[in-house]
Amino acid sequence: TLRALPHLETLETTWERTYFLHEFVDDYDVVWLPKLKQLYISAECERLASLILHIRIPNTALVSLKVLDMVAPSEKQHFQGAFRTLFDRSTILRVSYTLGAPVPAPGAAVCRIWTGEGDVPIGSLDDTWQESGLPTPRFTLECVSDVSLDQPIPTMLEVLDLTKVRLLHITSKDVHNLNLCL
Repeated sequence: TLRALPHLETLETTWERTYFLHEFVDDYDVVWLPKLKQLYISAECERLASLILHIRIPNTALVSLKVLDMVAPSEKQHFQGAFRTLFDRSTILRVSYTLGAPVPAPGAAVCRIWTGEGDVPIGSLDDTWQESGLPTPRFTLECVSDVSLDQPIPTMLEVLDLTKVRLLHITSKDVHNLNLCL
């Protein structure tokens, strides 16, 4: 059905276990959404990854994802492949990772990523951390906080190309969680 919506600018979907009546079919064709400006998905890891793997969106689209569970070992490659695909044409410049965040929910973990295209020359970014002065992040991933390494954010970050990151901001209310990040 998405193929019939080439002018779609915002896609928002929530897939909770109780609302999902059948399995997502992985052999659907990939759909290009050339006009998409905003993507919001709230779903379990496997369903979220399947949707990401089956759509292509512009590098300028703002992506906000909420993961409703942890990454099971059997889902890890699928989940990571989705994020490799999502970021394959982007240069990651800034990353903010907050564990135990009070917002959007107590104990949440949130990762925000700012991207650019191609190489960014040295000195072209203000490397001071003032989140209020930063542009809107291109990507936000929110999930329940967990000390497990199967938490979605570290699982995603493992496969992203972070070699061009100019600014990394990690905040945690719990020293144990912070040690897992490092």
